Amino acid sequence: MVTLLDDVISSRTSEEKQAALTTLGKLPLNYSEKVLTKLLDQMQAGKLPNAVWLELSDALDATKSSALQTRFGQIMRASSTDSLKAMYAGALNGGDPGRGANIFWSNSSAQCVRCHAIDDYGGNVGPKLNGIASRLKQEQLLEALINPSARIAPGYGKEGTPSSMPQMTLLLNKKEIRDVVAYLATLK
Repeated sequence: MVTLLDDVISSRTSEEKQAALTTLGKLPLNYSEKVLTKLLDQMQAGKLPNAVWLELSDALDATKSSALQTRFGQIMRASSTDSLKAMYAGALNGGDPGRGANIFWSNSSAQCVRCHAIDDYGGNVGPKLNGIASRLKQEQLLEALINPSARIAPGYGKEGTPSSMPQMTLLLNKKEIRDVVAYLATLK
């Protein structure tokens, strides 16, 4: 089973890799430790796609191995000088745009549509999101969700005034944020 999962993780689509990592985390550590260590080596070398980092983190948490979890944390902290960006780097790629659209339009916690509009539907407290993916890189879309005050859209605040948008880190989990980023990235 571990060999099959390892093959999927190294050669299949992001979605299949994510599912395989989730399954790998449910197996006893004495079977999965070698593959998980190899994945951490790849991550440290910059060769593991960040589309699977969240699933790797979950798999490591499921093993309850403090050594593997500590190493993952060290790699994440070394990947960026901004600790918040490092913590959410796994939310940059690999999300599901359909689930992200569902969160945008109907999540009762995030309530994105109350402040942001697409076409003529939604609020006008925040910027209209038509074409947002043509104006912002995916990294900037993620930053707007996790640290909305880092960059205020022109016409929506004054210099030094924090954004009224709540940090989505307080309302959504990392996978949901990844899905919203994937959805926003489709809005060209």
